[in-house]
Amino acid sequence: CEEFMLQLAELLERDRSPVQIADIKVVDIDGDDELTRRYFDRIPVLTIDERFVCQYRLDVEQLRGFLSA
Repeated sequence: CEEFMLQLAELLERDRSPVQIADIKVVDIDGDDELTRRYFDRIPVLTIDERFVCQYRLDVEQLRGFLSA
């Protein structure tokens, strides 16, 4: 999870523009029964506005597609 977050932070810092702002929220799924059921075997997982982006490893192309949309 830590490596995933570091990669995400580096990517957002490197690719940032004045009009692109990303708020990152880290959620411990153990505190939420629904999230635990949904993502238990897929962490770390990245979602944007509750839409699945990627799991296990940061998928840069998938993330850029979401951010540019």
